[in-house]
Amino acid sequence: MIYVTGDLHRENDIDKLYKIAKLEKIPDIVLIAGDFGGIWNSVQNTENGVEPGDLDKRFLKQLSELPFKIITCLGNHENYDAISMLPRTEAYGGKIIKLTDNVEILDRGYVFTIEGKKIFSLGGAMSPDKQYRTEHKSWWSQETITEAEYQRALVELAKVDFTVDAILTHTAPSGILSSLMDFYIRTPASCAYYMQAFSHDESSKYLEKIRQELQFKHWYYGHFHEDIDFSCENKKFSCRYNSFTELEV
Repeated sequence: MIYVTGDLHRENDIDKLYKIAKLEKIPDIVLIAGDFGGIWNSVQNTENGVEPGDLDKRFLKQLSELPFKIITCLGNHENYDAISMLPRTEAYGGKIIKLTDNVEILDRGYVFTIEGKKIFSLGGAMSPDKQYRTEHKSWWSQETITEAEYQRALVELAKVDFTVDAILTHTAPSGILSSLMDFYIRTPASCAYYMQAFSHDESSKYLEKIRQELQFKHWYYGHFHEDIDFSCENKKFSCRYNSFTELEV
């Protein structure tokens, strides 16, 4: 059984994982829609190769005590300098970063077969508050999807005839942003701010190109710090933040 939830922000929003661990029926896997934040400090070179730093290892040890596997896509609040140095490995038909036995990061632009479900993932997004952040300390330019990653995604999707069961990304495709804002519960001023910020996100534009080509049943994303479900053009879209639900395909 697979569950899906939203941004973790390291310890800041970890309580939902403990709530999942107390469910009567505990899932085997919990997917996180980006902003994992588990790699936030510099990596270290060891005799076993490049590994997370000690502070991150302590956090990952905390997660390792949970009774399910955690698989996350990348968000915008991640230390990309550190993540870029961690080794990739083949798993589920794509490339991942295996942090521990039960914590994994999905690399961008692959189709993963997880518990028999084909799940496409292309994480990343623009930080709307990046002007208030410090580069290489609290903000990284690698946060957004690149042309090379988009092209990789097209190659990988062609292998499955552009048909998957579900999609896991951090932000949403630009074509559904107006529909999303109809459900947004923030003030009109905040809604206008977010709409303007996200409409300039290249990651959302790349995802929109993919949306136009891809056959899928359910698209899951985070980033907006809301829990919203709606349909657009006969496709299901679910924004996850504090809620957690079973993967529906």
